[in-house]
Amino acid sequence: YLWLRTQGISGAHPTTAPVTGDAFNAKMCAYSELRVTKLRYPGHVGYLSNRCDDTPPPQSRFILIEAKSSIRMPQAPVDFVAAQDQWEDFSVGSNRGAPSTFSGAEVTSNNFNWLWSLTSIRLRDDVYLGIAVCFPMVFVVLTLSTGNLVLALYSTGTIAGIVTTVIGIGAGGIRQWDLGTTEAIASVIVIGFSVDYCVHLANAYIENDATGRETRTRIAMTTMGISVTAGAVTTIIAGSFLGLCILTFFTKFCFLICWTIVSAYLWAVVFFCALCMTFGPSGNFGDITWIYTKVWLLARTLDSRAHSAARPSPQTK
Repeated sequence: YLWLRTQGISGAHPTTAPVTGDAFNAKMCAYSELRVTKLRYPGHVGYLSNRCDDTPPPQSRFILIEAKSSIRMPQAPVDFVAAQDQWEDFSVGSNRGAPSTFSGAEVTSNNFNWLWSLTSIRLRDDVYLGIAVCFPMVFVVLTLSTGNLVLALYSTGTIAGIVTTVIGIGAGGIRQWDLGTTEAIASVIVIGFSVDYCVHLANAYIENDATGRETRTRIAMTTMGISVTAGAVTTIIAGSFLGLCILTFFTKFCFLICWTIVSAYLWAVVFFCALCMTFGPSGNFGDITWIYTKVWLLARTLDSRAHSAARPSPQTK
C-alpha cells in the first residue's frame, strides 16, 4: 500500500480504504513485475499471464504470505505438531471469513523441523504398529514350534527385553539417536534377529528326554550352547564390516546388528536359561502337543469317512 500511494492512490489503506476487484489485480500484477519486488519477494505472487495491461487484468493464481513462528527449537515432535495444529486452525478460520476467491489458504513451510515432525510422528506410529503385529505373531509361532505355552511366554518376554535393550539402551541411550527411518525399520527387524537364539534353546529344552527343569536346561545348554555361541560370533564378524561403509544407513545397521546379537545372546543364555532353570515347565506342564494329536486324529477320521462315502457300494444280484 505504500507503493500504491506513490502511484497516485493517496488514500489507499488495507482496512479503511482497501483496493479491490480489477483495480487490485492490475496493481498487484504491476507491483509483482517490479525488479525490487522480484528480488525481495521472489515467487510470492503467481500469474498465468504477465500482461498487466489486459482487460480484464489477470488474476493471481497464488499469493505467498510469510510469517515467523515463535517456536524455539529443539522441540519434541509432539509439541511441534501441536503448534502446527494451531497454525492450521488459523488457516481454516481465515478461509471461513474470506471471499470465495481467497478461500484456499494453506499453511506450509520448507523448514526441515516442520516437515520432519510429521514424519517422526508417522514413524513412531509405524513402530508401534509393527511391534503390535510382530509380538503376537512371535508368540503364536513359538507356541506352535515348542508345543508349550509356558516356554512360548518366556521366549516372548525374553524377546521383548532384547528389543528394549537394542532400541532403548543401544540406539536411544548409547548412540543418542532420534527415531528416524533406520531406527523405525530396525525396531521391527530386531524382533526377527532376537528370536533366533532364544527359540533354539527353547526347542532344545523341550525336546530332550529329561523331566526336571534343571536337567533340561543343562542339556539344552550343552547341546545348543556351542551352536548359539558360534552363530553369534560369526554374525557379529559379518555385521562389523558394515562399519567400513560410507553411507550412514549402513554404519547404523552395523551397530544395530552387532548390538542386537550381543543383547540376544546375553538375554537368551543368561536370562532365558536362568528363567527356565528356576521356573521352567517340568514334565508335561504347559504342553499342548495333545491338541496336535487330536487334530491329526480328527483329520484322519474325516478323511476315512470321506473315502468311505465316495467308494461305490457293491451291487446285489
